[in-house]
Parts: sequence; structure tokens; C-alpha cells
Amino acid sequence: MADPVGNPQAPNSDREAGFTVCSAEFAIFTTWLVVAAMQIFDVAFYIPLPPRIETRILQHVFETGHFVLLALVSVGLRGVFRRFRTRRFIASFSAVFLAACAVGAFVLPQDVSNFSGRMAGMHGAAAMKALVMALIAASALGIAITWALGRVLARPYLRWVGILAGGSIVATHQLVLLRDYHGVHFFLVLAGTTLVAASLTGAVFPKKIGQTIARVGRPSLERALLAVVALWSSISLVVAPSPSVAMELVRTDGNLLAHFLLGFFHEPTPLRKADIPANMRPFFEDRKDKQAVLPTEPRVFSMNPLVILVTIDCLRADVIMSANHDKSLPTLSLLRQTGLSFANARSAASSTVPSLSAIFSSAYYSQQYWTVHKGSIVPPEDDTPRLQEELTRAGVITTTFIGGEGLMPEYGVLRGFSEATRVRTGRMQYTPAALLMDAALDRLSNAKADPLFLYVHFFDAHAPYDRGRQTESRYENYIGELELVDAQLGRLLRHLHLSGLWRRAMVIVTADHGEAFGEHGMLMHAATVYDELLRVPLLIWRPGLAVRTVEEPVSLVDLAPTILDLFGLPTPGRYMGQSLVPFIWGQTPKLDRPILAEARLKQALILPDGRKVIVDNRKHTVELFDLRADPAEEYTLADDPERLSEPLSLLRQFYEVHTFRKTGYATPYRR
Repeated sequence: MADPVGNPQAPNSDREAGFTVCSAEFAIFTTWLVVAAMQIFDVAFYIPLPPRIETRILQHVFETGHFVLLALVSVGLRGVFRRFRTRRFIASFSAVFLAACAVGAFVLPQDVSNFSGRMAGMHGAAAMKALVMALIAASALGIAITWALGRVLARPYLRWVGILAGGSIVATHQLVLLRDYHGVHFFLVLAGTTLVAASLTGAVFPKKIGQTIARVGRPSLERALLAVVALWSSISLVVAPSPSVAMELVRTDGNLLAHFLLGFFHEPTPLRKADIPANMRPFFEDRKDKQAVLPTEPRVFSMNPLVILVTIDCLRADVIMSANHDKSLPTLSLLRQTGLSFANARSAASSTVPSLSAIFSSAYYSQQYWTVHKGSIVPPEDDTPRLQEELTRAGVITTTFIGGEGLMPEYGVLRGFSEATRVRTGRMQYTPAALLMDAALDRLSNAKADPLFLYVHFFDAHAPYDRGRQTESRYENYIGELELVDAQLGRLLRHLHLSGLWRRAMVIVTADHGEAFGEHGMLMHAATVYDELLRVPLLIWRPGLAVRTVEEPVSLVDLAPTILDLFGLPTPGRYMGQSLVPFIWGQTPKLDRPILAEARLKQALILPDGRKVIVDNRKHTVELFDLRADPAEEYTLADDPERLSEPLSLLRQFYEVHTFRKTGYATPYRR
């Protein structure tokens, strides 16, 4: 019969026969050790080895120490229950519930912030706080119910149901909410271990196994083992892992504590404050009151220009710049081979809305004011002057054709266009490129001699890649969708030639971000700031333009200054980019502004010498790469504090100045 705190008693006949009863403490500790073994197995078989084997060894040392710490805390709580033990089920149930609430208050707030943030945008901050508390209470109630269920199942022939059910939860929790929602993963594992331990408590071991357990559990040996594991877990708690080990610890959702402890104890900091290079200093200062930058002389156009900007969703740089797909993508190949191409162009973000917002505001994500609007995080209230607003004020006709709801002017990214048309088609989430190009060509057919800026974003190459080819290869299907976009670009070039508009036209083609196909264990985009997502093609074309490929690193925040320059307009002093028009004239200027990128509280700084530092402000990790020697970003150099210090310090100094601040505001992020 079970006692009220979950300690079933074995029948007297079993105890008299020399059998050993599994205590609650033994069940709890053993269950956590099995979970640790499962995590080590999962990492060993499914996560590629890091470049240095010692990194993997230290990873296992730290994560096992974390699981031992969880086991010790759980056994300690069991001891508290035993000391204040009561025969009342409600009291015991309440104690488990309150303990789970305390854990939830520590690990769950970040996970519910995204959802509750949307609720706050619709119902206010009070609703957000109430929702957070309700979700924590509901999760804690789930743990208490799981504990009660385990007590019910702690019977011969029933306990295996609880053990198998709890073990299944632990074994499969990483299949949901991948690489995020670490508090949810923590609670799933906590529920599984609670069910297993409660079901196992009171089990009767055969005599030989019981004798072995008894020998291990001798008081002197038990105290020695307890001292060792306590020391081990304490060291893993207070000693900071190296940056490379820290990255491995948070690479999976199975290491439950690392996602919380790294930020609590081990914030990465530079050794010293680095000197900002003299040419970059103006960009490390508040730029709101900086003087406007005058347009480049001589002007590119002698008549009213027609500038067409096309951004293509998910288009990686290597698809175009490698020439591997020239036959499949003839128009993009033609633009590269007959115009100005930038081999090292980078987006300022790895998802569409932040990237396009950076293009049109020439400002990075953290510099802008983001709010919740219809459930999306967008910048409608940000006061950074948009490119199209500057053009419209100067008398330039600005027109855009929109293929996705999130780009409507009310969401902020494309606000300020004098003409903004949503092109819809049935129930499709994104409008096909062909329909958008139909609308754009119709507008160009009615274009007069006035200066005109036309912008279109094509969504076709977005996952699930089901609009073009239908093969077993995700990558080939992706290329098939790019073929659809390429065909529409071909229509645009033909129209410019046939209509005679080419004499005053400039076509700029780029992407909002790239796409991952297994690099760094990722698919699609938005979650990282590695170069498979940041490096994009940037092609500038007009008939007669000198053909060249520019190796100088550039950023898409340079596009707004460039387009203003093409129209002979000054660039606002607060813009973070610089005009690329000198490259159109065949010059090779050294640009002074730093190049940065952001995604989901990750920030990256790329220095002119190829060093790239990445800081994850949520997981509190840091990486450093030498892109010249390691363009695939496989070997982090962050373990060398001397090499890390300067780029990390520069990144920190930049965001100390260039982060939007308002009382009660924290930079939001989407998952």
C-alpha cells in the first residue's frame, strides 16, 4: 500500500524472503541518471562530432553534472516531503504542485513570452501577466497529476505502464518544438521522470540485485558517493564551460539546465574594451542628429530615373555566384554576367520582415521599435525614415505590388509608398511571381517620364517548395521554384527593351535572406545568422553598365542610400548604410560602416578582415570565425580569449549605442 507521499510498501512476505524494496529516493536518483544516459546516447549518435574530441568529452562531463544536480535536488525535495510527511493526499498533492510552480517560474517565462506578447498586443500587459501565471500553474498542475498517476500505477503489473509511458515522454520530447521552448522541454522531461520514479517506487528487486544495491548503499560508501556527485554537480554549476563547449551544450533540447545556467552564471564578456577603428567611429555614435550625406557626383542618370528593386525570398548567394545553375536560371545568370555583381553581400537579418525593414530603413533590428500588430511582430510605430518616404517627399512616384499580408503598409515595413497594391489570388498565402509581374508590367506600360521607383518581392522560393519541380530532393524543388521567378525577371528585361524604358532604367535584384539545407544542422531560415542565411546575391544591371564583380563586403542596409543616390537625393545622416554608386562608376571605395546582422536575439558582426563574431543573447553563447580560412563557419575560435576580445567588444559597443530604448520595452523576437 502506498503512503501519501508516494512510497508504496512491499508485502511482508517479500521483505521476509530477503527481497529489497525500491525506495523513492533510489527511484528518483536512478531515473535521472537514466535520462542522462539517454541524452549522452542521443548526442553521440545524432549530433556530429565537433572539430575537437575534447569538446565532446567536456560536453558530456558538464551535462552529466547537470543531470546529477537535478537528481540531488529532486531527492532533497523528497527528503523535505518525508520530514513533513502527512497522511492527507491533498496536502501532498499541493506540495508537489507548489514545488512545480517554483520550477515553472524559473524555466517557463521565456517560453510563454512569444505567445503572451501577442496577447499583450491585443489585450494589454495585464492580460500578458495573467496568461504567464496561468500557463505556469497549468504546467505545475500537470506535474502534480503525473505524480498522482504514478502513485496509482505503483502496483505489480501496473508499474510498467507508468515506466513505459514516462520513458516515452523523455525519449520523444525533442521531436516537438525543435531547438527552442527549453522550459517546455524541461517540464516534459520532469513529467516523464516523475511518472517513472513514482511508478518505480516500492518495486521489489530480486535477491541478488537487492544485495548489490545494499552493498552500494552502505552508509560509508553512500556518503562517499554522495560527496563525489555533489562536488561534480557543483563544479558543473559554477565553472564556466569554454565557448565551444557551451555551444555544444545548447545544440540540443535534451540538456535541460544548460539553456538556463549559461545566462545565469556565464555571460560571455570581452577581456577589454577594444579601440574602435577611426574610420568606423561615426557609426558607433548616435546618428540621429548626423548631417545628411550628399549624393555622388557625377549623377548616374541624366534624365528622370526608373529604379526597379526586386527581392527574392530565400535566394542564397552561391546559387547565383557559383554559376552552377546558369542553365536553369538564365536571367539571373545574364544579370550577373552583364552587370555589376557583389560577391560578398549580406542581409541584415535571416527572415523576411526584419530583413526588408532593414533594407528600407537602413537600420538594424535592434535599432527599430517593434510592436505586436495582428499577432505579428512588426515596426509600424518605428520612426526611422523609410526609403520610400524620402523618395515620395522628393516627388518621386513610389509603387509596390504586394504578394503577402505581412508586407501591407499598415505593418510598417512598406509604409510610405505613394502606390501600394495587394495582388491576391484565391486562398494562396503568397501570390505567385507571374501575377505580381503582370501587375508590375502593366504599371510600367503606363509609366510617364516622371521619376519612378518600383519594388516587388517574390515569395515563390519559400518552403515547402511545392510550386515548381516535384522530386525527392528539397534542394532541387527549391531550384525549381527559383526557375519560376527567373522566368518573370526575363519578362521584365524584355519589357524594358521593347518599351524603350531601358534608357533610364536601373534594375537591382537581391534577396531578403538565404536558405539552409542542413548546414549547421538547420533547414530553411530565420533561426541563425550563419552565412548560408546571410549571404545573398546583389546584382545591379542596366544596358551599357561596365561588367564587374566586386569582392568588397557590402550589406543590404547600403541599398537605401544607393537608391536615394541614384535619384540624386541626400542620404539621411541616421542611416547605417553607405551608397554603392561609386562601384557603378567603376571605383573601389573602402566603406566605413560595420556590417551586422540579427535573428532571434542573435547578433553578428563581420569585420573587414573576415572575422565574424556571433553572440546569442538568449542562450548566452558566443562564436568566432575566420571567414577567409573557414567560409563554412565550422571551426569556432572563441576559445581563444585574446582573439575573441576585440570583435566581441566592438559588437557590444555598437549595440550599447544602437539599441532602441523605451520604458517597459524589451527587444522582441519571433520563434
